[in-house]
Amino acid sequence: MRDLIITLLTFLILGACSNEESYTSSNNEESLNKKIIMLESEVERYRDQFYKVYGNIVESCTTYEEDISTLGPYTLIQTTSDQDWDCINQLSGYETFTGEGFLKDGVTDVIVNSPTKQVFRSVRETKVQDIEEFYLLSYFTGGAWCCTVDVFLSKEPPYEAVFTEQSYGDSSVVWKDFDDDGEKEIEVIDTNFIHWRASTAGSALPAIYLEYYYDSFRLSKELTYIKALEKMQNTDPERFIFHERVNDLSEGLSGWQGHDIPSSLIEVIAPLIMARREDEARKFLNEKWPDHLTDKELFLSLLKEQVEQSQYW
Repeated sequence: MRDLIITLLTFLILGACSNEESYTSSNNEESLNKKIIMLESEVERYRDQFYKVYGNIVESCTTYEEDISTLGPYTLIQTTSDQDWDCINQLSGYETFTGEGFLKDGVTDVIVNSPTKQVFRSVRETKVQDIEEFYLLSYFTGGAWCCTVDVFLSKEPPYEAVFTEQSYGDSSVVWKDFDDDGEKEIEVIDTNFIHWRASTAGSALPAIYLEYYYDSFRLSKELTYIKALEKMQNTDPERFIFHERVNDLSEGLSGWQGHDIPSSLIEVIAPLIMARREDEARKFLNEKWPDHLTDKELFLSLLKEQVEQSQYW
């Protein structure tokens, strides 16, 4: 099939070029541009046809198995696929290099239904946990920095998702009693500051804490404040230093006045602002702000604007 497409494209190109000398120099460029557009359209059409036919071949050689189980009041339906690559290679007329098509073997669909409605769906392999107070569903979307998705399902009516969080990388939320008060909280890495005046690797990832209150989660200002103070005290002072950038090409859009903004600094100040402790955030910034940089108040104002864009503000 692939050889046929290549042959057809070759004839198209040769046909386009065979009469090129018959055009005058004034019309040559215009005619050539038209033929290029026509050829690009033909290539796109044949490619779409190839993908459609090949996709149908893969589907015809794939078997699916559905597994149904219960999770308390919920029904978990998980579908897995098994691709027969001898079948696929035989029907397509050539052998793939990777042995993989549009779908890989494994979980292709996960559905969770409550007694009244669908409450969860994913096309990724999903980890299911009973964490006493809730059922926790987690899956990784793929990618170097994004994302792990966590969903908390209630064990009491109404049976539904009470909390959903998309965390960076392969890190899930943490559910435990952080302050020994007998109640569990959620630690969330707020991704609101990813790419704020920094590269992905240099972005700040401030931790905030949520408490369960009347069937929903809300910001625990006190615990977020306590943990910000702990980070302030336990972080190496070197990690709060503004280091000069080399070959800064961001034109002022990244860093601050030619210096990298220390992510650890943001990871203290942002939670303090979230906890409505702006005076303490300002005091800490004053302590760490270098003498050779200016516009400190503007910096704090921009940082606060970014904090206020958090979904937990």
